[in-house]
Amino acid sequence: MVEKGTVRSSSPLPICCRSFEEVNGLINRAHYDMTFPPLFHPFPVHFHPQDISIPPYVVQHDNDFWPEAHSFKPERFIDPTVRPHPYAFQTFSSGNRNCIGQFFATHEAVTIIMSTLRQFDVELACRPEEITEYTAITMKPRYVGPPKEGILGLPVRIKRRI
Repeated sequence: MVEKGTVRSSSPLPICCRSFEEVNGLINRAHYDMTFPPLFHPFPVHFHPQDISIPPYVVQHDNDFWPEAHSFKPERFIDPTVRPHPYAFQTFSSGNRNCIGQFFATHEAVTIIMSTLRQFDVELACRPEEITEYTAITMKPRYVGPPKEGILGLPVRIKRRI
């Protein structure tokens, strides 16, 4: 629940690219009409096949799909019968080209976090405003506070639980 809320609000995937011919299985067609799956609204397309970009961050912060989209509310995922639109949760992409490792990645992350938090207390070693999002191949936090020796990632303090 918290893991899904976290990756919804801070998706590690900054952009997902697809081509119309790949998505629809159409090859070597000069012009064709199609209705793309209703991500925002269905729309007809009348041009040569080309690539499109889907930004998961934008989709996952759309108030049409996620009321109070910019709020961290992991309780959205408590009731398994209430599911978002199938294309509204894009952390691992959607459809027949989604990430084949999504279940492994999710379970691995939850297992590591639970194992760590059972034995240690973890807290930020800086002020929250000293952290910003950084996008490369994946999105991640970046420390932007005053220079500190040896900090490359997110500074945290870890204390063993007694």
